[in-house]
Amino acid sequence: MDYIDWTKEPDVERLRMLVELLANNPAAAVPGLELLAERGSVAACSHLAYFYLEGGPAEFLDINKAKYWYLKAQERGNQEAAYMLGRLHYQAHEYGLAFLSFSKGTKYGYPPAIFNLAGLYKRGEGTEKNLSEYKRLLELASSKKHIVAKRDLAVLLLSGQFGLTAAGRGLLIYFSFLKDTGYILKKAFTPGSTHDERTIT
Repeated sequence: MDYIDWTKEPDVERLRMLVELLANNPAAAVPGLELLAERGSVAACSHLAYFYLEGGPAEFLDINKAKYWYLKAQERGNQEAAYMLGRLHYQAHEYGLAFLSFSKGTKYGYPPAIFNLAGLYKRGEGTEKNLSEYKRLLELASSKKHIVAKRDLAVLLLSGQFGLTAAGRGLLIYFSFLKDTGYILKKAFTPGSTHDERTIT
């Protein structure tokens, strides 16, 4: 709920009451949250989406309802919802829809959405392959402190596909990436040392 504009929520107190009720009596809480969502509550949409995705009892889990409420939140400008909806579409191999949602999240300036949109351009999923757009989006995500985008940007530039000057810049970016992830440069260049990607995802 980090990306909710609470000043635009129609009834924060009722929302809090319903969220507390959701844990113990979802059958009673869900209709109230739906009414709040219809009144324009982005927070209610997000709570409903998460509830149907993984937060509720097994009998309530419904991926299509989760998508529906993430879409409602996305339409109201919620960047995190756009990213989450994009992930759900991608996991279902709905690449065109994933492209649309990640594009929305990118428009809203959400780094994980920008990074995932870059990946679609790299792989040609939901859109045509476009290395220049892949690079541009990695640059954008990196500027917003997305650490994995920074790593991938460095690797892309170091590949030499954008010339020697860009490759030199890629080396500097990679050094910065190592610093950001807590690596000591001396250890990074120790023969036999390995890089565990799990530490940065």
